[in-house]
Amino acid sequence: MKKIFLLLSILIFLFGVELLYGQQPAWTDSIYIIPEYPTQLDTVKLVSRSIFGYNPCYLDSISLNVDNYEINLSAYYKLGLGTGPCMSIDTTVIGKLSSGNYILFFHKHNDLPVGGEVFTHILEFTVLSETYLMEQENKREINIYPNPAKEIIRIELVKDKTINTIKLFSIDGKLVKTYPKSNSLLDISDIPKGQYLLFIRFNNGSVIKQKIIII
Repeated sequence: MKKIFLLLSILIFLFGVELLYGQQPAWTDSIYIIPEYPTQLDTVKLVSRSIFGYNPCYLDSISLNVDNYEINLSAYYKLGLGTGPCMSIDTTVIGKLSSGNYILFFHKHNDLPVGGEVFTHILEFTVLSETYLMEQENKREINIYPNPAKEIIRIELVKDKTINTIKLFSIDGKLVKTYPKSNSLLDISDIPKGQYLLFIRFNNGSVIKQKIIII
């Protein structure tokens, strides 16, 4: 009889442990980077919002490895044995990154004595170049139209900037024509149909590169 009682006690204990720890201990509600559209001049940070089934909960330590365009970030959380939801919102500094497309693996570890697990979430993002920023800024300062064009291309400065050179290149990089820097109307009537690249350099050194289609 004692053996049966002992066996039942063990089974009840194991069943209780399964109820307590057998459920999924955590999930990630969201992960995202800030700023949303980083450049190589920005310090990139990862924000994670995690919800656990046990409390208290807090981020204990992190490890970060950046290998070319792959980022592995491991976050180690301490969890208590109290039942009920617990939310942890954490910001991790990744640092300044070169321009390019990145894939980030966010590995979340918990330290439950029974049922501790690792959850991995994947995030892809792009870091823009400083040149891209300059081009976007320049596009806000100049209008080049129409495009496609047939005989004339107009250049309209939105802000007070001084043009240094205007050159038209073929797609393979050969110089097709150089225009006087004072021209606001570019004659393209003598240029064969096709795709070209228009380069406009300003006195401050900035350059606009615009693809032009001649029809």
